[in-house]
Amino acid sequence: MSRDGSIHVAMLPWSAFGHLIPFLQLSIALAKSGIHSLPESAEATVDIPADKIQYLKLACDLLQEPVRDLVSEKSPHWIIVDFFHHWAVDIAQDFNIPIVRFCVVSAATVVFFGAHKLPAVGDKRLLPQSWTLPPEYVDFSSTVAYKKHEAEEMHAGYFGQNASGMPDGPRAAKIIQACKAIAVRTCPEFEADYLKLYEKFTGKPVFTVGFLPPEKMERRSPTSNEEPWSGIFQWLDKQNPRSVVFVGFGSECKLNKDQIHEIAHGVEISGLPFLWALRKPDWADDDEDSFPAGSASGQPREEWRTSDGRRRGRHDIAKALEKAMVLKEGEEVRVRARKAGVLLELISEFGETFIIEDSLVNKESFYSRSLELQGVLFTRGVPLPRADMVQGGC
Repeated sequence: MSRDGSIHVAMLPWSAFGHLIPFLQLSIALAKSGIHSLPESAEATVDIPADKIQYLKLACDLLQEPVRDLVSEKSPHWIIVDFFHHWAVDIAQDFNIPIVRFCVVSAATVVFFGAHKLPAVGDKRLLPQSWTLPPEYVDFSSTVAYKKHEAEEMHAGYFGQNASGMPDGPRAAKIIQACKAIAVRTCPEFEADYLKLYEKFTGKPVFTVGFLPPEKMERRSPTSNEEPWSGIFQWLDKQNPRSVVFVGFGSECKLNKDQIHEIAHGVEISGLPFLWALRKPDWADDDEDSFPAGSASGQPREEWRTSDGRRRGRHDIAKALEKAMVLKEGEEVRVRARKAGVLLELISEFGETFIIEDSLVNKESFYSRSLELQGVLFTRGVPLPRADMVQGGC
């Protein structure tokens, strides 16, 4: 600790929103506990074409000396690092500072990658097709695996060479082997088996930090500068509950023009009201140019081939939406979605730290167990946070 008794932490995330945001939320949680974090800003992967990401890795490696200078000047007590910054190990060792590896993905994912060590020569995990099946070292029932086309792409990214000169796999392995502990963005009630297996493999303490949801934002009254959002809220308020399809693929999924148009036609064919969150693609002149004009009739622009060779297009999208939103055969999906929605609302409303006194739901179900761990106190059906809740969550 410093002279004033505070703890200083340096955070080193990879420059993708799926990594930056969890690191930001963890930084906020640490700051609320009295820890001063040292954030680093950089260009995000969303701004770069997929084939240029390797050059962002090269640029990120150029941060090694600035980070070394920063650590030398600020002398943080801990360095919390993502999978990428393997050179943080050397910096930490030079200044005798412990490292914590923060996994923004699930425990199931890091176990699947086997990031605690690199496969030996001749190991079948060095073959892309091995990633279409759960790893043999997972000694319980698991369906975590990639489809064939996914396996080839992800395997190449993990073990293949890039402009930085070091694949992702060796980067992650070096960090895990050198770190003092591993933090995972999950809860033990969600994937206890994977957490135990990961701790066994790594030989390191593995602890969970919860799902780190963003802080709840108050809905602002619309102003003249927010007319587009005002119109969207007014439109949503007029729709029936659970009737609107939200279309969003995240910041890292870069769809081409034909794919976006095919999806748009499929949603239109379904006849369901929808809200689409789409960042204006580079090929579009403006927001309206991102979507196809006219009706949903016409020939498919682009279809997707699944791992079993079948093609999927607009009509398959429409059928899937109708099944999930309207048809009787999709009722089970809707029930699960409602349960997940309740849990997410509770987390958003009260945070991740709760105690439950459950008299309304079956404790044996995952739903109620999840609520129990999130710490919801039910009083006449109204969820309330406990006054004696403990910070840290699951």
